[in-house]
Amino acid sequence: MLLIALWSPSSHAQIFHPQAGSSSLFNAHGGSVEFQAPGYSGSLGAGVVDGRLVFGEVLRTQFHGYGLTAGDDVLPFNLPTDVFVADHYFFGKGLGIAKKSGRMDFVVFGGATSLALGAPYFSAARAEQPFGLFFAQFQQSPQLRFLIRTIASEKQTVIVGMEWSPRKWLSYSFSGGRGADSPYLANAVVIEGEKLTFKAAYISADQTFQRIGTQSTPLVSEPIKDNFYLGLRPLPNFSFSLSRQNVLSPVTSDQPSLEGTIHQLGANTILYGVRLSANLYQSRVSAKDTVGYAFSAERALGGKLEAGFDFYKSKSQGDFANQSMTAHLREAIAQSFSLTEYVTRSGGQTALNIGGEFLLSNRFSISLSHETAYLPFRATTGGGPFTHVYNLSLQFRPFGNLQLAANTNVAPDGTIRYTTSAGDYLYRSSGLESNGMLSLKIAKYVVLGKVVDAAGAPLAGVALQADGQMVFSNREGEFLVRFPKRRKVNFKVSLDDFLTATPYTIIAAPTNAETALEEQAIPLTVVLQRTSDISRVRLPQ
Repeated sequence: MLLIALWSPSSHAQIFHPQAGSSSLFNAHGGSVEFQAPGYSGSLGAGVVDGRLVFGEVLRTQFHGYGLTAGDDVLPFNLPTDVFVADHYFFGKGLGIAKKSGRMDFVVFGGATSLALGAPYFSAARAEQPFGLFFAQFQQSPQLRFLIRTIASEKQTVIVGMEWSPRKWLSYSFSGGRGADSPYLANAVVIEGEKLTFKAAYISADQTFQRIGTQSTPLVSEPIKDNFYLGLRPLPNFSFSLSRQNVLSPVTSDQPSLEGTIHQLGANTILYGVRLSANLYQSRVSAKDTVGYAFSAERALGGKLEAGFDFYKSKSQGDFANQSMTAHLREAIAQSFSLTEYVTRSGGQTALNIGGEFLLSNRFSISLSHETAYLPFRATTGGGPFTHVYNLSLQFRPFGNLQLAANTNVAPDGTIRYTTSAGDYLYRSSGLESNGMLSLKIAKYVVLGKVVDAAGAPLAGVALQADGQMVFSNREGEFLVRFPKRRKVNFKVSLDDFLTATPYTIIAAPTNAETALEEQAIPLTVVLQRTSDISRVRLPQ
C-alpha cells in the first residue's frame, strides 16, 4: 500500500525527505523516508536499536471526508479538566479513522499499543498489547462541548467530560468515569484576564489510576486532590505567581504511583534594565520535605555583551544542603562568531566553561564547547568523576537541500558518544498541468518560536511537540510546526528526545498555543536551564 502511494503515476507532485544516521549516544543506526503529496502523507523507517532490527511506517490519507491512518501513530488523550498538565498521549500501531462533521467529531483506532524506538533521523515502534479506542466530541454551542473517551484493553477506560465557557475569560469543566479500572472524578475552573490568571481543580483518583493501563504507556504525572495557580501582572514589568499542586508521579505502569505536593512562590521584574527572577519551592514526597530557592539576574551590556547570574539552593529533610552559583558572559564578537563563558561554583568546586559558535557561511557552521563535568559513573581508575569535556557540532550543506551533521557528547560514564546524520529533500512531478505548476498544498497555519537558555542564548536540538508533531530547534533556537487549520494545540518540551545529551530543566514554557498565519504568528518563548541532574540521559544498554 505504501509503495502504491509512493509511485502512483496520478500524483501531481511528491516531496521526499530521506534521512539516515548512526549514533552511539542513542545506540541506534538506521534511516527513514518521509513523503507528502496531494491527498496523502507518511513515512517509512528501519534501523537497529540496541542490537534489534526495528521498523516504523505510517500512511495518512483522506477518503470521502474521513481521515484514514495505517501504521504508527501518536494518540492524544486529553480531558477538558487538564488545566495543569495537557500533554497526555500514547503510541499505537494499527488502523485509525477520524471524522469531523459539523459539531461532531470522532476517532476510532484499533491495533496494539506500541513502544516508540529510534533516533532523530528515523522512528520505529514495537507492538505491545492489543487495544481498541473510541474518542468523540460534540460541540453543543460555541460555549458548551461534551466528550467521551473509551479504551478497551487489558484494563478498561471510560471517561466522559464537558466544558462550559459562559464568558471569554471564564470556563468550567468536568470529567468523570474510570481509567484503567480505577475511579476518576475531576472539576476545574479557569479565569484568564489581561492582568490575572487563576486555575483551580479538584481531582479524585487513587494511586492505581492511569488513562490507559498498559506497559508501553508514557509515564506522565497526573494532578490529584486540590490544585491551584494564581498569576498577577499588576505592572507591565512585574509579575507574581503562587501555586499548589498535588501530583501522582508514576514509577512503572504496573506499580502504584508516588504522591507528592509542591508549593511555589515566584516573582519577575525588570529594574534598571536588569531582568530579575526569584522563586521559592516547598515539596513533600514520601513523607520527606524539601525546600528550594532560585534567583537569577541578567542584563544586556550594549549591543554585543550580555551578563547574568544564577543561584540555586535546596535542602531536603535529613540531608545536607546543595547549592550552586553560575555567572555567565556572552559576547557577540562578530555577526558569525560568538563566545560564552560560564563560571560555576557548586559542591566546593569551581568550574570554567567556554563555548562558542562560528558560522563560516550559510552552508557550513561549527560549534565547540568546553566544560569541566562531574561524571558519577566514571571509575576512579579512569581519573575520577571530574573530567574536561569538549563537545563538537558540525553542520554542512554541500549542495541543494542536502545537509550533513555530526555531534559529539559525553555520556555519564565519561565516554564520548557520537551522532552523525544526513538528510535531503527530493521532489518528483508527474501528470502536471501544462503550466507546470505544482498542486501540492503546504499547510499555512503555524506554531513557531524560539528556545533559549537562562542567559538568552539560543539552544539547538531541543525536542518540542505540538499536538504530537515532533520538531527540533535549529542552531538559532528557532522552530516551526505547520497545521492545516486555525485551532488551539497542546504544546510541550520533550526532555527525553533532545539531540544532545546535555540535561536541562524547564524554566518557562507554554502548555498550549494558537495556530496562526505565518506572517501573523506570535512567537513562543521556551526557556531552559542547564542542570546537573543526568538521570534523564540514556546510556546504551
